[in-house]
Amino acid sequence: MEKFLSDLLKTASVTGCENAAGDAVLDYARENGLASYRASIGYVAVGDVEARGGVLLAAHMDEIGLMVSCIMPDGMLHVCSVGGIYIPMYFGHAVRIHTKNGVVYGSVSASRELFRKEQKATDIIVDIGARSGEEAAQWVEAGDIVTFDSDYRQLKNNRLAGRALDDKTGVYVVMEALRRAKAAGVRTPAAACATVGEETVKNGAYAAASRLRPKLAVVVDVTYATDYAHSVSEAECGKITLGGGPAIAINPICSRARIGVLRRAAEGCGITLQYETSGARTCTDADCIHQTGEGVETLIVSIPMRYMHSACETVDLQDVEDCIELIAAYLKACEEEF
Repeated sequence: MEKFLSDLLKTASVTGCENAAGDAVLDYARENGLASYRASIGYVAVGDVEARGGVLLAAHMDEIGLMVSCIMPDGMLHVCSVGGIYIPMYFGHAVRIHTKNGVVYGSVSASRELFRKEQKATDIIVDIGARSGEEAAQWVEAGDIVTFDSDYRQLKNNRLAGRALDDKTGVYVVMEALRRAKAAGVRTPAAACATVGEETVKNGAYAAASRLRPKLAVVVDVTYATDYAHSVSEAECGKITLGGGPAIAINPICSRARIGVLRRAAEGCGITLQYETSGARTCTDADCIHQTGEGVETLIVSIPMRYMHSACETVDLQDVEDCIELIAAYLKACEEEF
């Protein structure tokens, strides 16, 4: 696996605290001689960062998680949710509290009674081993972010599992696609953005699109694979398999004409495409980029994923590679427009 993707996955970047992931993106840009900047709200842009009216490649570097809300007199921590967490997954799980002085480890309390009722974020109680609230306050404070205590693992058949592959795999895709296109001499003006806030208010994508005013946008995110037990229904969004290739969104905000260009680019590269369908919001950065300014023609290229928003999100690295090659080829196909 590439070092840049590994560096991204090692960071904690719960929405609102994305700086560590942004640092990894800036390091990647410097190492590859690409222009870059970090906006005051935190998103990072790489490539043709001063161009206007080009192509915006966007993927979000924030992840779901928890935030410490208060310290109880007994030293236990209460938390609130940040983004679309699945509350039952935390009970009995080890977590990391990311503080100004480093990581503090904790356990989430669990009992059979918790699973017999509808759970709320206030039911997630973190034990860091403190014997009192005063002692706990020496190590943590309200506002500290909390993630699963998990790392990525490479599985059989070139598959990868871990926390926050949604959407750090997408960040890797847009940055690497831009780098390869520039290295190949592609003239299309393009900037790749690692956005912030996607899991909550999507402020990063809106700010980036407002500044760059792109003519076209390609948003890279993950989508639900439907090839395993407990997955979403194929009838709901289409047949999506891990290892089956990039999934192209067919949605009212996605340009049908641009999908045609993408298909031809895929054919030229020998890449097999899959298609996901939806008739309303996409719940990605595309929703706000598409509506920025006078409107932006938008595409969504998705990486098939199993077990989304868990500590063991799983993707196929060949799908990731195919997304990179597809988007680099798409940038080449757009040259005549600029």
